[in-house]
Parts: sequence; C-alpha cells; structure tokens
Amino acid sequence: IRDINDLWWDYCQAPEVTRELSMPEMQRLAFRSACRDGEMLAHFVRGTNRIRAATQVPFAVELLEADFLPFETYADKKRGNRVIQNSVEKDAWGRPVAFWLYKQHPGSGGSDYQWQDPETKRVNADDMIHFKFVTRLRQTRGVTLLAPALRTLESEKDYQESELVAARVNAALTAMITKSTDFAQAPVDEQSGKRTIDMVPGAILDDLLPGEGVQMVGADRPNANMGEFLKTLSRSIASGTRTSYSNISKDYQSGTYSSQRQEMVESKIDYDTLRTQFINDFLNPIYREFLQTAVMANLIRIPSTVDRQTLLSPEWSAPPQPWIDPKKEADAWIAMHGAGLMSKSEIVEARGTDLNKLYTDLAMEKEIEEQLGLAMEQPQEQQEPEQQPADDADDQAEVA
Repeated sequence: IRDINDLWWDYCQAPEVTRELSMPEMQRLAFRSACRDGEMLAHFVRGTNRIRAATQVPFAVELLEADFLPFETYADKKRGNRVIQNSVEKDAWGRPVAFWLYKQHPGSGGSDYQWQDPETKRVNADDMIHFKFVTRLRQTRGVTLLAPALRTLESEKDYQESELVAARVNAALTAMITKSTDFAQAPVDEQSGKRTIDMVPGAILDDLLPGEGVQMVGADRPNANMGEFLKTLSRSIASGTRTSYSNISKDYQSGTYSSQRQEMVESKIDYDTLRTQFINDFLNPIYREFLQTAVMANLIRIPSTVDRQTLLSPEWSAPPQPWIDPKKEADAWIAMHGAGLMSKSEIVEARGTDLNKLYTDLAMEKEIEEQLGLAMEQPQEQQEPEQQPADDADDQAEVA
C-alpha cells in the first residue's frame, strides 16, 4: 500500500500529457468542462513509445473538450456499414466501440481550417473516458447542466444591462430648456451655432428668457426593487442547475441558521450525486489504468495473498463540508457517534482528512510533548448537571 501511495502521489503532480496540470487542477477543469458543455473526453496514453511521461508510471491522460467530437452521423463501410452516430461508433447493444475525434481542435486553425472538413481519427472506447450528463436512455451525447436555466440566465443578463444603461443615464446630469409659445429669440454661440448654459455646483440660472424653464432629465435609477428581482432569478437558476442559492449569489446574510442548514442539506444531495458520478465515470477508470500500468511496468509487486479487486476499488475523500456553526456541528457528530449512528472514520472523512493520518498526528504530538516535558491541557468533556428525580424534589418541598 505504501508503494502505491508513493507512486500515486508522484503521478498526481503531472497526470496529463501537457504536464501543466496537477491532479486537483485536472479534476476541476474536467468537471467544469463537462458541466459547461455537457460532456468531456479523456484519452489514455500508455507506454514510453508514444509519450514521455513526467512521472514514474508511464501513463498520462489527454483531456479533450467536446469540440473534438463532431456531430456527424454516417455509416462506416469498412466495418459492415456500422452506423456511427454523432461520431460515436456503437455495437448492436448500444455500447460505445470507438470514438471518431478531430486530430486538432476545429477552431485552432482559423476560419479556413474550420470549413475544410478537418481530419478525424478512430480511438477505441477502451482507451477513452466519455464523461457526460444525459437525460434520456441510450443518449449518445451529453447535455449541459445549464440547459434548464439558460433562458433565465439570458433574461438576467439583459435585465442587468438595461438597469446599468439606465443608471448611467441617470448618473449623467442632463437638463433641457422648455419654452412656451411666446418665448423670445435666444442668443446662440457664433462658432457652434448652439446655445449653451454653463452648469456648475450652486449655479443660479438667471439668464433664461421669458417663457423658458429648466427641466432635469433622469431615468429614476437604480430601481429599488432590483435586488429582490435578481434574488428571485438567482433562486430559479439555482433550482434549475442543482446548486444552492447562497453559492451562486454569495448572499449569506439572509436566513437563519436553520434555513441555511436546510439549504446546505438539500444542495448536498445533488452535490453528492454529481460527485459520485464523477468518481465512478472519471476518477476510478484513471486510477485503475494507473495501477495496472504500474504493475505491468514492474513498479509494483502485489503479493499473492492480496485480493487485487480491493486495490482496484479506492475510496475518495470529498472536500470538507463547510460549517455554519462549528459548535453545533461538533455536538451533532458527538451525539451521533455516541448513539452508534456514525463512525469515527465517517466523521474524520467529513472533515476532509484521513483517520490513519489523524492517529499518526496525535501519536506524534503526544511523543513530542513527552520529549519536551510539556503538559498540554486536554479539553474536558462537558457534563450536564444531574437532575434530581421528581419524587425527591417533591419530598424536599414537603419537608421545607
């Protein structure tokens, strides 16, 4: 296990072909691309002949956006007229067999390259990860998570632009001169041919002609109801994209602890679903391919007594859940652990760390304190005062 951890730590420093992204950055960009486009692809590159890997294990991942997979449907005459739907070749059961990808991004060569039917290549499905979000059975291509909220997002964008234009008009001080039917001819500027009035702070316009008046032009902006209207749109967007209102609006002032906690609980269900899909469809295949490549390269020797299936099923730790009230969260975990509803490993994992690492750190701290002769105060458990039985309390009241 230690050898696998050491190789995995080394691999996570530069797991993809460009050597520009670490494992956390690769995960972030891969999931971001899938949420935006509805899908993304990852190509497995193995061995030292095709690419010089930056890690000890000769295995790298090539991340590809959905633009590399064209929306074309045709029959491959070389393979018995097998139908290739949206550039995904499938068998009779609907399982992907191969992907037909552009060799270059269709927009990387300019407008000429974009319209010259760029060359494609066939990649076996065993060497690819097609991470996608689908809404129907046997759906070939993915759908962006923003699809249910696209119209609302567009409406919010147009509304904010309109309010911004109106606010700019209102910020630019503008006045017009109104005239009655019996006004006198006003003198004009000889060069421009227009009449001008200097407006300075505290100015008194005493040179108006008979029948003239000054009227200010304003857009009555910003709108007093703009904030509430944008909140309504943000809640609609959050509902459609399976996110929380507080996360997309950065509004943490409205609501009590109970309401914020309820929002976190409901949004966590959707986040857990997306995280589980990302782990099963993206991270697990990469880890399994990494481990198998390491074994084939004789970098790891697995004893015969070890069940290899257990090595191919890793446990991934999610980022720690933010605390609204740390004391209430800690008290809840203590109560659940005491009732046998939650283990220590689950609590430690929820905090974003590992139980073995926690025990190692605690043992190391204790050893250092003993060597230095430090007597660190340990937190005492809070004990509730014992309540006197009701019968004894009644007896004391009678005696008194």
